Amino acid sequence: MEIATLVCNNGLNYDLVFQTFSMFEYLKRQGNQVQVIDYNFLKKDNKKSEMLYNFLVDNVILTFNRYNDVNQLEENLPLADKFIVLNGEYNELSLQMNGDKNIAYGIKTNLSDINNISDNFFKVSTFYDSKNEKINRVIDPIFLLRKEEWYDIINEETVNMPIDYILIYSDNVTKEMLSYASKISENSNSKIYIVADKVEGVFYKGKRLKNVEPFELLKLISNAQDVITSCNDGIKFAVLFEKNLHIFSKEDENQIELINDFNLRRRVVNEPNKMVSSNVGYNDSYKEIDRLLESSVEFLKA
Repeated sequence: MEIATLVCNNGLNYDLVFQTFSMFEYLKRQGNQVQVIDYNFLKKDNKKSEMLYNFLVDNVILTFNRYNDVNQLEENLPLADKFIVLNGEYNELSLQMNGDKNIAYGIKTNLSDINNISDNFFKVSTFYDSKNEKINRVIDPIFLLRKEEWYDIINEETVNMPIDYILIYSDNVTKEMLSYASKISENSNSKIYIVADKVEGVFYKGKRLKNVEPFELLKLISNAQDVITSCNDGIKFAVLFEKNLHIFSKEDENQIELINDFNLRRRVVNEPNKMVSSNVGYNDSYKEIDRLLESSVEFLKA
């Protein structure tokens, strides 16, 4: 089957890139011919956005045409037996696409819009419980690939990685995060590596890495002894790779649901001076992941 995936987005970040790659790779491994619609990806003219876009160019099949808005896309849709809209907002789900097998995977919408969306798609789903029997619940695409598959993918990279280190991964590393990491470092005699757009404070303990390639970031997470993060993809991969996880929650709705759904509340740092226990297991998290993975695989079937 020829499948075109439309990823609705407001510009590239690591999480969106990993979701896009995961969906592409999963569908391809099921024997489909897959292309990702080059829609609205490169919105910012900076090194990080260009690096993330180039990653997609190298690791998924993008459409020949680049689309900047819905009108351009409707005027010249790529040919496909089936469209999968990933991570879509409601205003982008009114897009008229040919075919009766089109599905919306992980949409974001108000309950009042559900009926309208359902009329446009064969199947509709969200990442979280919508309390609506018409809407399926599916797992983040990152989990469509198993831990072993991610290891195989990132181990193809030849980047030299450090050992025995603490990784801080955040859009904005705060002084509280740095202080927290320093305490772990003192107890374990480990180095600190930082992946961040911003770091508060001029002087801090740790080596900062800029514009890290996505697979390199995954290797940093998979090899770390502790992961301190406020990023949703950092949380997901730390769970997947069974890392000692310390969450500095941003308290946004998506992250709160992620933490609650995967039973990660005890991983949240509520007091920077109090360490999160590294003995907290992931059994309950994996049970929920396996349950949602089973329903998601069924949802994606033709």
